[in-house]
Amino acid sequence: MRGRLQQGDSLILFPEGTSNDGARVLPFRSAFLGVADAAAAVQPISVVYDRLGGLPACRRDRPHFAWYGDMDLGSHFWRLARQPGGRVTVLLHQPADPRAFRDRKALTQAVERAVAEGAADLRQNRTPVPLHPR
Repeated sequence: MRGRLQQGDSLILFPEGTSNDGARVLPFRSAFLGVADAAAAVQPISVVYDRLGGLPACRRDRPHFAWYGDMDLGSHFWRLARQPGGRVTVLLHQPADPRAFRDRKALTQAVERAVAEGAADLRQNRTPVPLHPR
């Protein structure tokens, strides 16, 4: 992975290391950002399924979107595809320069904070505002 980053390629990582019910962002694992020092930037992204049937999604709607635990992917996807008016919002935060942080743990905390705050705003139907990882 480090070699690909040094060649200018991009990688997509999900630093939570697992999936959940979508009600919160799980703690990020700093080991997933162990190669970030070879990257030009780390792009934090918040992703929230925020509409169902054209209306704001609420906590009871999260199981329609979230795939976790021992759920069967095929039947879960089929149920999701049959739901009308679903929407996902993708919020791109300000990229973080890995060299601006003392180590990967500090970078991980900053990126996690931006993603979690952005996702919380989206789940609460607030206007999305890109955050700067600090």
